Amino acid sequence: SLFAMPVLGDDNQEGGDAPFDVLSMISTVVVMALLLAFGVMMALKYDARGDDSTLSVGCSVKIHGLQSEKGKALNGKSGHITTELDVETGRHSVRLKGGRILAVKPGNLTLIAVQPAAGEGLGSANEGPARP
Repeated sequence: SLFAMPVLGDDNQEGGDAPFDVLSMISTVVVMALLLAFGVMMALKYDARGDDSTLSVGCSVKIHGLQSEKGKALNGKSGHITTELDVETGRHSVRLKGGRILAVKPGNLTLIAVQPAAGEGLGSANEGPARP
């Protein structure tokens, strides 16, 4: 084979001078590197979503990481979660200070406090949140 190289080994061991396939070894290393890279990407993606198990109605949150032009203007704004996670949209409704309601993914919310701020109501869950 073109890519076969001799392996120098102990002459007392059977098969010590048998060739191995370099191409096979390289392809194995490449596949392992790709699997590792995929695992790292999935871990980063999972981490980026945030820990939505701590996000619930009444939590005080801050918005971050929105990329659209309209969304960028909302980064850094804080509010309160008004609905549990909608399984169809993957978003919570968040009422901002001032009353605006948005549908925001858990990965774009940072938990500030578990209790709602004094004097601020949660509002109705049927108020039709806007998406940033």
